[in-house]
Amino acid sequence: MLVAPEPQPWRRCCSGVAALGVVLAGATRRWQAPVVLGGTTLTLLALHELVRGWDLLPRWIFLAVGGFALIALAATYERRRRDLTRLRAAVGRMG
Repeated sequence: MLVAPEPQPWRRCCSGVAALGVVLAGATRRWQAPVVLGGTTLTLLALHELVRGWDLLPRWIFLAVGGFALIALAATYERRRRDLTRLRAAVGRMG
């Protein structure tokens, strides 16, 4: 099981590879259930690994992720403002 007291990295790795295989097989055959179940398994496995390694990350990494998120948000905001300005100009030329 994934929450066994002793570390079993090979079991978690095999579970991830199997879930990825299920997702890929379901996606190529366009089946919904394998994609959803495999994706759910991969998500839970990734969250489990993130929780296991949470204390191993340096504290500055959280600030870096927050900074990158703010930069991405600002770039998206600027792009949308530019698009809105172009839309206003196009509508203004129509009338």
